[in-house]
Amino acid sequence: MTDPILIAGGGIGGLSAGVALARAGFPVCVLEQSDTFSEMGAGIQVGPNAMRLLEEWGVAHLVMAYASVPEGIRVYEALTGELLNTVPLGSSAEARYGSPNVVIRRAQLQKCLLESAWTQSNLEIVTGFRLKGYESHEDCVEVFDAFGTRRRGRALIGADGLQSTIRATVHDRQPETIGKTAWRTSVRTADAPETFADPYIGIWMAPYGHLVHYPVDAGNEIDIIAVIEDTYHFDGWGADGDPDDLLPHFYNWDRYPLAFLEELPDWTKWTLFAMKPMDPWGRGRVTLLGDAAHPVQPFLAQGSAMAIEDAAVLADEVRKSPSDLPAALRSYEQRRMRRTARVQDASHRLGQIYHLAGVARLARDAVLRRRKPMSLLARYDWLYGYTTTAPSPASTADAGRGDEVEGSTRTSAIT
Repeated sequence: MTDPILIAGGGIGGLSAGVALARAGFPVCVLEQSDTFSEMGAGIQVGPNAMRLLEEWGVAHLVMAYASVPEGIRVYEALTGELLNTVPLGSSAEARYGSPNVVIRRAQLQKCLLESAWTQSNLEIVTGFRLKGYESHEDCVEVFDAFGTRRRGRALIGADGLQSTIRATVHDRQPETIGKTAWRTSVRTADAPETFADPYIGIWMAPYGHLVHYPVDAGNEIDIIAVIEDTYHFDGWGADGDPDDLLPHFYNWDRYPLAFLEELPDWTKWTLFAMKPMDPWGRGRVTLLGDAAHPVQPFLAQGSAMAIEDAAVLADEVRKSPSDLPAALRSYEQRRMRRTARVQDASHRLGQIYHLAGVARLARDAVLRRRKPMSLLARYDWLYGYTTTAPSPASTADAGRGDEVEGSTRTSAIT
């Protein structure tokens, strides 16, 4: 029997890689450290670039049973409450990119990928495997856990997340805090004021903090994410947050959003991390995928989409060179490094733009007011129009291409 390709991690990236490789005809074994698949994490956006791949894999119809399709992104000035502009999504995005931009809870997307994985006869999922290390040989890789249990595979894909065990064996770079903390809560749509209940993603920008809200659970609930600048440090997800620690950061906001925030008692919080692009991602028969390879700050909402794209390109390269997996893995890395580095950079800069103060804030708002809505959507072409089957001019342009400076404000996708 042919040894499987081993995948460490059963999150979005690991399951996507498992489904993509299995559909390409390769035996796969996904090793998940938890005994059960957890339901941690907030809602996530799945852009058209990722939805097209989920459609190819036969997963999109499962996703749409849970997903919401926002009609657009409304961008507000939080101190005054002014609606600065709206980025059209909904039917406009689907017509432009061939697939919708959807929002779904992370656990629901994981559930859809799991359901697809279980239908693949050549894909095995092992839970409770707490990987301790691996041994790389010329013709195989052997992984082992703390109890000495071993698994042998043709290659090892490290999809084990932000604090990746496998990354530490191939590179000395580790994630670092960025001085920002994300806070999350949710509310029933029926209990929210009109602006929050509308089927739009809302972004409220203010100096040193911002708020994002979007519909989840097929529009029945709203996830609310607040991001503030502080020195809190927590390596995991979902520590309890005291609203008395959060609300002072918004004391000078417009009364409409602030009054709603004051009614929300139950918050969780987590530290945001970043990591500079690294090279290599692996060596020999080992490589990385998703957050293990390229953690993406959340401001462009592309973390899961990048992992899904990784999985598609990985399967494509393995299909091209099935008898030389080390070469296939290096080709996969080279195809993905520039793209993911650009997304990392764009996400970082967007987070800075959200928190501008002083004259830079005024210049940003002036730029947004005069933009035509469809021109705002067009600035996402490089992101949402990307295809994993062949490079396109928009996707291979330099990282700064499509960005411009107006006044004193460096703009990106949102402006």
